[in-house]
Amino acid sequence: MKRKVLFYLLLFFSLRANAQSYIVASNIVKNDSIECLQNISVYREFKKMNLHEKAISEWSKVYIHCPSIKKLIYQDGAKFLLQDIKTAKDINTRKLLVDSLMHLYDKRIQYFGEKAYVNGRKGLDLYLYDKDRISEAYHLLAQSAKELNKETKLSVIKALIAASAEMYQKQMLPLKNFIDDFLFCTGLLNEKLQSVNDSKKQLKIHQTKKFIRSSFRNAVKNNCSGIEDILNEKIKQAPENIDTLKTVSYTLQASACTECKLFYQTALKIDALQADAQNAYWLAGIELKNGNPLKAEQYFKKAIRLEKSKKLKAKYLMDLAVMQYSVLNKYPEAQKSFEEALKYAKNPAKTYYLMADMYATYSKTIEKKNLEYFSMIWLSIDYLLKAKESNPKYSQKVNEKLAYYHTQLPGKEDVFFYGLKTGTSYHIGSWINKSATVRHQ
Repeated sequence: MKRKVLFYLLLFFSLRANAQSYIVASNIVKNDSIECLQNISVYREFKKMNLHEKAISEWSKVYIHCPSIKKLIYQDGAKFLLQDIKTAKDINTRKLLVDSLMHLYDKRIQYFGEKAYVNGRKGLDLYLYDKDRISEAYHLLAQSAKELNKETKLSVIKALIAASAEMYQKQMLPLKNFIDDFLFCTGLLNEKLQSVNDSKKQLKIHQTKKFIRSSFRNAVKNNCSGIEDILNEKIKQAPENIDTLKTVSYTLQASACTECKLFYQTALKIDALQADAQNAYWLAGIELKNGNPLKAEQYFKKAIRLEKSKKLKAKYLMDLAVMQYSVLNKYPEAQKSFEEALKYAKNPAKTYYLMADMYATYSKTIEKKNLEYFSMIWLSIDYLLKAKESNPKYSQKVNEKLAYYHTQLPGKEDVFFYGLKTGTSYHIGSWINKSATVRHQ
């Protein structure tokens, strides 16, 4: 604590009326670049050796007498202050140190410019370490992001949406402004993604997108009517503008308000103006929930046709197949959809698992304890084992199913009665046209 207060007094005595005067104990440093550079080397050596008191003392000489020598002294000064801020136990000392940090940033701007960037740093640290000044932090972050655009640091974007969410929840910011902040931050991240090729950087951007989406959803939870009112106004201003419609759709998805009437209406408009795979997939889900499986089937097929991602194409095909056999009783079509999904699935375990369920479900339409029924159980078991072999993570789920299906298998005598031999292959005709391994209990 003593070092922290001393540090504050040494650096910022001129900024407060009650500050004590400071006299450098050693020889006064002249504003000479060689001597300034030497003192920078001295304090940085002390810093490397973790001799904080000496490092700060030597650093203060450079800060006071060589304020324009190097931007480095402000970067190091911020690190010294942040270290003290993080360990300060007394709230008043903490606030004093945060205030000092803000003055340090202002002085850096005075000598080295980069106001937009430094304001982002100011806003970030102010938000993190003095929540009583959240409004000030928010405006600094917003100003910085609007000036830097896609060059804004990810940490600043995260802090901006976090501050915006907190202010909205404290009724310090209207919902409309919060929505605008969310869309603005999302836009910045999308621009970043377009200009970055490095996979690690792309991953960090995607993680940030996930964070701001989660922050937005948590903050607006249970306020779909308010969001709908604001977005309706956006659509009224540009009812046929595809970008506006997509923005409205994305906002409703992010806020988990996809069951409202506006989302469905917007999705229909998008489909009519500029159909895309994801929107068609949403429409399929809505129509299925509304009890229109045949309409849902058509939207699923459209989504599959438009989708370029193999992973998503496989997902859409599997969802279509599940609906076809479980809702429409279209087993032949469902089998074709599953087989198509296998062409695109990187890991086919889920597809095999769902196919096993389809054959088991179909077995319920057949009279029990006859050869056709048993053949469906055999085929289900074959696909369960394929799923398990493809991905060991399915082992527990598969084993639970296998334990049940084992009880449905024929006895050894029944297999002999059908003229079959355990372990051999049995061909199933009709729409299935597959072979299954003969098994008994």
